[in-house]
Amino acid sequence: MKKKKCVVDIGYCWTRDAEFIVKAIDLLGMHTQAEKFYNTFCKKTQSKNGMWEQRFYTNGTLAPCWGYQIDETASVIYGIYEHYKITKEETFLKNNLKMCEKALGFLIKYIKNLLNIEETDNVKKELTEKYEYKDRIYKHVSYDLWEMNEGVHLYSLASIYSSFNSMINIYDCVKDEYKNNRIKQEKIEKTKQELREYNIEIKKYIHNNLYDDKQKILLRNITDDKTDISMLGAIYPFELFSAKEKVIANTVEKINMTLRTYSRRISKISR
Repeated sequence: MKKKKCVVDIGYCWTRDAEFIVKAIDLLGMHTQAEKFYNTFCKKTQSKNGMWEQRFYTNGTLAPCWGYQIDETASVIYGIYEHYKITKEETFLKNNLKMCEKALGFLIKYIKNLLNIEETDNVKKELTEKYEYKDRIYKHVSYDLWEMNEGVHLYSLASIYSSFNSMINIYDCVKDEYKNNRIKQEKIEKTKQELREYNIEIKKYIHNNLYDDKQKILLRNITDDKTDISMLGAIYPFELFSAKEKVIANTVEKINMTLRTYSRRISKISR
């Protein structure tokens, strides 16, 4: 009797993974196809609170999830600006600005909660306290890149750091659109300054919580000392650190010593 072949049809889309695929498509000159991911898929799948869930089916419906990954949301903002850097199409940024601002709002709430930053706007503070029960997920720890551990992770923070820089650049590109709207311009400038300040605080948090002072290396999260290849995301693509910094040289050396196998491939996490 012939054995039946077992075919597993996953058909899932993670916005983070898709963003890197889209970037490759852009580099091949397939800009129209790349734009469809942001203009259609991302707009369809974004939650009301601004975040993107863990994963979706390729038709845009929500797939089974068991948590959330904050870098899924940060990667979309990062990816939108990366697409613009290649195409220089300001219309694309303008068409996706509202989506980016919703995502930014979610990321800011996550960072302010993580870093214990008090809300200074009394109106926002009152609304947050009144309707917090409708949107508490940002207070919950995020899964890592590999969907294995919940906590605070270097890769996740690096993605947020980069998304904040991307948003500053997006605002710089579209601000002339609002040259006759003083209120919007003032809001943009205020947000840009806040994002710069958040990024300073993110780097401080990493230095205080994700840095091994004895080995002079970065740590993947705040709960264990395992070596993780995803730590390289803090260098590329998210540029939280420069490749020339000593802490990066030490971290890369640790990765090579710990994760490189006899066949010269690199494992993703140490045991």
